[in-house]
Amino acid sequence: MRILRATADHLAELAQLFAEYRVFYEQPMEYSRSYDFLKERIEKNESVIFIAVSDEKICGFTQLYPSFTSVGTEKIWVLNDIFVNPEYRKRGIAESLIEEVLAYSETSDRGKSCTIYFLLQPKGSETV
Repeated sequence: MRILRATADHLAELAQLFAEYRVFYEQPMEYSRSYDFLKERIEKNESVIFIAVSDEKICGFTQLYPSFTSVGTEKIWVLNDIFVNPEYRKRGIAESLIEEVLAYSETSDRGKSCTIYFLLQPKGSETV
């Protein structure tokens, strides 16, 4: 398994996984909307997306957004999204993605802070 920073070259496959992520949170399956959303984030450099690749397939991702902390008066990263395909769960992929995020945040121009937000998962769903 490899962790890579997503680029426009990954969009088609990543958008499918992102659409599945949204379905996980009880949103409609909307591939084109997911594709357009991710394409804009990547093209405008508005977020940083890391992908996990196993068996030559994107099996997980995480997305960071730049933000600020008023109390800390500094720049931070917000880890807003993390998802692993259910077929690849319980293999340490989410942990590897988070480790990459933490390493990236320590070396970026936004300082060492990374805030992680968790949405409550739907009732009865399996954790990553």
